[in-house]
Amino acid sequence: MIQSMTGFGSAEKNGYRVEIRSLNHKFLDIFIKAPVSLNQFETEFRSAIKERFSRGKFDISISASEHVQADLEINTEFVGKIYSALKRLQERLSIPGELDINALTNFREMFIEIKQNYDIDAIKDVFGQALDALYQMRIKEGEALAAELYRILSSLDTMNEKIKNSYSGVLFDIKERF
Repeated sequence: MIQSMTGFGSAEKNGYRVEIRSLNHKFLDIFIKAPVSLNQFETEFRSAIKERFSRGKFDISISASEHVQADLEINTEFVGKIYSALKRLQERLSIPGELDINALTNFREMFIEIKQNYDIDAIKDVFGQALDALYQMRIKEGEALAAELYRILSSLDTMNEKIKNSYSGVLFDIKERF
């Protein structure tokens, strides 16, 4: 069965959403963007991809609506260390400007999730649904590619027959003239 390398699958249920995009790639390359507290399940998610696909680049996004997200606190010790390090860098390299909160917001490590109330069974279920949708899309796209390849092959066969038929007439004309 021909399967396309590109596809998209998504699913949503109980406030959880999973989106999976796949692109052509020589090897199996998986990138997962998910809440920090779900990192412990990354191996399971990767295994589910590996069971169904042997190659491709997969971008996976797992998100939760506000009513199921964990509460956040700021890791003030970490933020203090980053701020001090950036301040020293600024002084050492004579970098002008003010160092403000915007410089720190890109560090995901500054947030600590508390009261992690994710329903992992629901997330796994939604992940499986998104994976099924991706698989079906890749199969459907593969069928369309196969149909197009067969159409092109048929067209080439027709052209080849026309060339063969015209060739024999040309050869006869050359023999007659000779």
